[in-house]
Amino acid sequence: MTKRTSNLDNKARLKAVRRFATACCYEKGHSEQVTRLAEMLFDGLRPLHGLDETARFWLTCAGILHDIGWIDGQKGHHKQSMRMILDDRTLPLTPDERAAIALVARYHRKALPKPTHTVYTDLPEDRKSVVDKLAAILRLADGLDRSHTDAVEEIEVTLEVEQIHLVCHTHGPAEDELHFGKTKADLLEQVFGRDVKLSKTLIKP
Repeated sequence: MTKRTSNLDNKARLKAVRRFATACCYEKGHSEQVTRLAEMLFDGLRPLHGLDETARFWLTCAGILHDIGWIDGQKGHHKQSMRMILDDRTLPLTPDERAAIALVARYHRKALPKPTHTVYTDLPEDRKSVVDKLAAILRLADGLDRSHTDAVEEIEVTLEVEQIHLVCHTHGPAEDELHFGKTKADLLEQVFGRDVKLSKTLIKP
């Protein structure tokens, strides 16, 4: 991982990231929920991905910023989010961090990472692997807030030989969350070579 050059700690840097997201009129509730779920998945999947706290910080930044492209409308907003992160110079990020975070945000929807994609193609192979893993996590987390209602409170991760079992503790039916969570688990299944099973348990009032 590339050592950051900023002398700000990550807590201060996240404040700057959130200020930028606010300036871009991001949907705070959804973005923060997706970020929270992504962090849960990151922690539960540590034995598989083997990534460090720097990568977790990148994931948090990407979660906060993944939908800022909506400022220009829904169509292609994932690519617009990437461009906005790459172009902004107020974010306290190194060039390497900016590229990684922008790509993770880009791949939260639509096409999976491809060697021919601009920005991605310029990364060294080990960095592509980090981006793939983080994008896989963010993509799934986004699916788990499909209704934008914070339906999923907690995710329990169980790793099996050929399967990743995710039990979602929910406040309601959350059928859309489970359906789109499974749909958007495509990259996670590809990256880790395991099927993703989603189930839920209702949190009692």
